[in-house]
Amino acid sequence: MNLGAFWVTSLVDDTFGSDELKSFRGLGARKPVHAVVMTIFLLSLVGLPPFAGFIGKLYLFSAIIAREMYGFAVLAALNSVISLIII
Repeated sequence: MNLGAFWVTSLVDDTFGSDELKSFRGLGARKPVHAVVMTIFLLSLVGLPPFAGFIGKLYLFSAIIAREMYGFAVLAALNSVISLIII
């Protein structure tokens, strides 16, 4: 997912001459395929279902809870929530 997000960023840079945030404004109207693919990559990185990142985080949280590392599980859950808010 990281590689895919950087790939789309590279495509935006090649197309519009910049990879700054302002280059992504209106991407859905100018390059809808790029926008959809970037959205999928970012939602998967956040870990929302039905994307692949959700399965990875599910296994990760299951393993953490199985080892009774509850403080770490809470910290990891808070980081996931923060990453969702930032997007």
